[in-house]
Amino acid sequence: MEFIQSEKGKPMYIDGNYIFWSDGFSKVDDQLLFWRCSKRLNGCKARLHTINGEVIKRINDHSHLEDNVNVNRVRVVGRVRAEATESRENPEIIIGNATLGLANEVRASLHIGNLKRTIQRERIRNQAAPVNPNSLETLVIPDEYRIITKTSAKKTFYYTTRDKKKTAFLFLKQTII
Repeated sequence: MEFIQSEKGKPMYIDGNYIFWSDGFSKVDDQLLFWRCSKRLNGCKARLHTINGEVIKRINDHSHLEDNVNVNRVRVVGRVRAEATESRENPEIIIGNATLGLANEVRASLHIGNLKRTIQRERIRNQAAPVNPNSLETLVIPDEYRIITKTSAKKTFYYTTRDKKKTAFLFLKQTII
């Protein structure tokens, strides 16, 4: 039993060789979480109820076979996404580490191009430029945008504030090589 996130950031629960999607919390008990089988659209009516990650109730049997290949594929994609945000390693190295020791049938179900795009999307999502502030009080500029270099080919920001007047100057510099 383990929790993972889908590619869209939704919670998923792996129980044995079955994947469950979150179906919301109970209206009566806010710790009781409902789960439905990921094959629900194919007619499976299996459901789980959990409290703090512990299965307390199983409803209906699965109407399909266990899907070990898909479960392991989902685990690999989760590991790749986590590693993409934690390190700046080359995508081939991240994918290689995540697929070490996998069965050939699981490897065959993975599309390397899709995993590389997943790494790229995660890195872009986690290093997105700051949002536009509504006021000077909400202006937050990360440190990596405060540095101006002469050879930088990226957009960089610099700012300064005056004492007590909360005046901010924002300069944008772009060097084209």
